[in-house]
Amino acid sequence: MAKELCMLQRSETGKKFREYFISVEEAWNSPEKIMERALEIAHRRAAEAEQRIFALAIRNDQLLAENTDLTVALNQSIEYWTVMKYNTDVMDGIWTMSQCQRIGRRLSAYCRANGYVIKTCKTGDNRFSAVNAYPITAWEAFMEERGGEY
Repeated sequence: MAKELCMLQRSETGKKFREYFISVEEAWNSPEKIMERALEIAHRRAAEAEQRIFALAIRNDQLLAENTDLTVALNQSIEYWTVMKYNTDVMDGIWTMSQCQRIGRRLSAYCRANGYVIKTCKTGDNRFSAVNAYPITAWEAFMEERGGEY
């Protein structure tokens, strides 16, 4: 409002104010000032983006640590079964020793192909020093894929 009144006055003071406001407006709209303001905005946005990226990197590190902890906990909680245990507990002992060996070879190949972890277990049986144990999830997927055929 004050600017408008000064611009409308037909006096020497009004003329000075008009010239002042025109010079301020010309300076504001000069290419150099426009670029300066644009650079300030760009720098401010870049700094904000950098802060967000830094915060996200920290959060990513936290999530990776949590994921590692969860993976370790999951691997420790997964139940591993040998072929003989599965045969005894699930299949009621219907497989012969040669069938168990064949299933063990096929299951080992299946686990390697599908990224399952195979653990080695020592046995008290004199015939075997150690046998493979497979995650129960691998057993379920293997049996489902085979449709009951061993």
